[in-house]
Amino acid sequence: MTENQPIPHLKKLADYEQPTVLLVVVPEAREQTLWRELSRRLSNDNITAINRENSAGIVQSITTECGPILALTSWSKLLSALELEVADDRAASDLLQLRALCEAADSEAFLPVSSEELSDQRAPAFILQLNTVVQAAVELAITEGVLSIKRLNPQASWDRIGRYARLSGEQGVGMWIGIHFGLWKKHGGTPIWLFFSQESFSRSAEVRPLLEPWASKEGVFTIYQNGDYAGCH
Repeated sequence: MTENQPIPHLKKLADYEQPTVLLVVVPEAREQTLWRELSRRLSNDNITAINRENSAGIVQSITTECGPILALTSWSKLLSALELEVADDRAASDLLQLRALCEAADSEAFLPVSSEELSDQRAPAFILQLNTVVQAAVELAITEGVLSIKRLNPQASWDRIGRYARLSGEQGVGMWIGIHFGLWKKHGGTPIWLFFSQESFSRSAEVRPLLEPWASKEGVFTIYQNGDYAGCH
């Protein structure tokens, strides 16, 4: 998006008497990231909105106070919807070529690493800095009596670096805090996440209804998938 999107587009559409929709089409991997950015820009411009029930193929949609509907979908969902409506072979062939183009663009989003990127020391410095932030946050939480790490260890795997901890002492709910590369790549926002699993250590099903109202009020992004609950600010 440019710096001016989407506010001027919404205000332009608001001049029309008939109902209007501003549809944002994005790569599937960036659905959540772009929607958060759109929401942030509406908030910065003091434009309030009401959530709508999403139609088939629409990921998110709201009715803005200035009138137009703002909706978001992905290229893959848009093409699937169009393919159901085409009436001739030529149109179907055009859509097939467009889908191949979109899929190629997605697959080529991660190009081979250049020698300059390999030798750029800013990348490891940034990861180390993030680790310092996580460690400082955990130490502060321990000092304030919010977290306990007794009999719990740091943890690292192919997709995350962090540690396990408990809220409010040894009998509290367990959690993982750290840099989650998989969630960071998929949802953007921030690399630092809190993660509650569905197992007895974390009890995500119990944690979610307690944290969700606070997260919604404070603008904390959360996901609940396959019984696991995670969030980032």
